Amino acid sequence: TSEALIRDQLENNMKQRLTSLDLRRQKLVEQSLNLVSRLSEVKTATTEWKSNLTKLSIDESSLTLDSSNKLRDRVTKISQEVKKLEDDMKTFVNEMYKLQDMSKNFDQQIKSLQLSVQDASQETQNLFNEVDQAEHQAQRAVDKSTMIEREVQKIRENLRAFVQDKDTQSKDVETQYNRLDSMQNRT
Repeated sequence: TSEALIRDQLENNMKQRLTSLDLRRQKLVEQSLNLVSRLSEVKTATTEWKSNLTKLSIDESSLTLDSSNKLRDRVTKISQEVKKLEDDMKTFVNEMYKLQDMSKNFDQQIKSLQLSVQDASQETQNLFNEVDQAEHQAQRAVDKSTMIEREVQKIRENLRAFVQDKDTQSKDVETQYNRLDSMQNRT
């Protein structure tokens, strides 16, 4: 009958959209795991740099107190950025679980589609609205992951700049030491 045909078409359409949602969800879960791994790497590198910097004796490094404090401040700032990134990751993962729950609820609603054509039309509209809402949440999660990736990149750039700055300072200290040494040798 035409009622059964319409219900079958609606059910197939809904199942296709559900599959699409599940694929998106899986992709976002993988992105989330990747970002958590990258976050861990950045935190480890930051902790190592902070530890190395804290252990530096001003006399040994020939750094001024001012430049040493600036380096410590930079590490503190990087640590704060990592903490913010970690908080964003928790939010991202929570959104993923919400999306997963919506997918499960959506599947149960499709199975209960045993209504007349008129009622089915209203129910279908509600289901489409839920699918649209789930897709909107998935898009927000994708946008959030993009923002998190940018923050991770910024932290990595800060760490690179920190390493280069430290390198330059070491070379400057070495040059000054060599000049002093050669001046002492002349006298």
